[in-house]
Amino acid sequence: MTISFCIPTLNRADFLVKTLKSICSDQSYSSQFEICIYNNFSNSSYLDVENEIEELSKEFNIKYKKGTSRVEIDQSMFEAISPAVGEYLFLIGDDDYLKEGGLKEIFNLIKEEEFDLSVFNALRVTDNSADEVQLIGFYDKKYSDFDTALLELKEYCTYGNLLVKREYIKHDDFKYLFGTSHAYGCFWLSFFRKYEQNVIPKIIVPKESVVCLRYMEKNYDLMEVTFRHSDLEHKLFFNVIGEKSKKLLAKFESRINKRFSTVRFFVDLGISNNDLGRIKSINLDFYRKNKIKIFFSKILVKLIMTFKKQIKLLLKINFFHNLVYKK
Repeated sequence: MTISFCIPTLNRADFLVKTLKSICSDQSYSSQFEICIYNNFSNSSYLDVENEIEELSKEFNIKYKKGTSRVEIDQSMFEAISPAVGEYLFLIGDDDYLKEGGLKEIFNLIKEEEFDLSVFNALRVTDNSADEVQLIGFYDKKYSDFDTALLELKEYCTYGNLLVKREYIKHDDFKYLFGTSHAYGCFWLSFFRKYEQNVIPKIIVPKESVVCLRYMEKNYDLMEVTFRHSDLEHKLFFNVIGEKSKKLLAKFESRINKRFSTVRFFVDLGISNNDLGRIKSINLDFYRKNKIKIFFSKILVKLIMTFKKQIKLLLKINFFHNLVYKK
C-alpha cells in the first residue's frame, strides 16, 4: 500500500461524498491506496456517505469507523490515522478534495521524488469562487537544510495539504501533543531527532497543487487554537527536543508571535467574526503585551463592519478605474 488518505469527519456528509469521489477518481490506482475515515460521532445523517462507501468499497480499499462519543479534534485525527498502513499518509479534511488529475500527480510525485514530507500549495475554494493560491508563496522547492524548511513551512502545514511518510508519525508523539489541535504535526518531533543527529529530512514543496481546500466554518475554536494551543504546542516541543532544536524552534516561535501581534492580523480575525475581546481570557500574557494594538484593532473592525458597503463600492470603483487606466 503506497498511500493512506486519512480523513476525520464531523457533520459534513455532503462534502465528504465529494472528497471520496475525488480520491477514487482513477481505478487504475485502486490497489495502491486506501482511505481511512473516522466519523467523530456526527449528529447529522451520514446515510448517503455510508451508501457511497459501500459502493466504492467494491473497487477501492476503504476503512470507515464511527465513534461512540464525541472526542477532541486531535483524537479524531489520531483515530483516522491509526489504522493506516500506507508508506505515505495524505492528511486531508472532510471538506477538502483532490483536483481533477490530482491522484495521478500524487503518484507521479512519489515515483519521481524521494522525500519524507511534501507540503502542497492548493486551490482555495469558497461557496462563490475557486482561486489558485500559493499558500506558501513559492513552489517546486527542495530543501537542503532543515533550518530553512522549518522556518518557512511549519506555519503552512495544515491538515489538508500534507503528504508525509507514515514512519514519522509515531503514535506516542501524536498522543503526547493531544490538546494542541496540531498533534498531527508530530512528524516535526521525528525530524528534530534526525536534526540532532545531523541528518536532514527530505522536505519538498511540489510544483503541482493537487488539493482543493474549502474555506468554511471550522469545527474548532480558531481563537483558542491561535492564542492558547500554539503556545502549548511549543512548550511541549521544548520539553523533549535537543538543545540545537530548541534554538531553531525559538526562531520560529519569535517569527510566528510577531505575525500574531500585528494590527492586520487582529483586524483579519475581527472581520471574520472572531471576538478580539476573548484574547484576554485565552492568553493574559499575550493580551498584556498587545492590549493597545488589540484595542485599536477593535475600533478598526467596528468601522470596517459599519461602512462595509461603502468600502466595497470604493474598491469596485477603484477596480474599474485601474482597468480603464491599464487599457
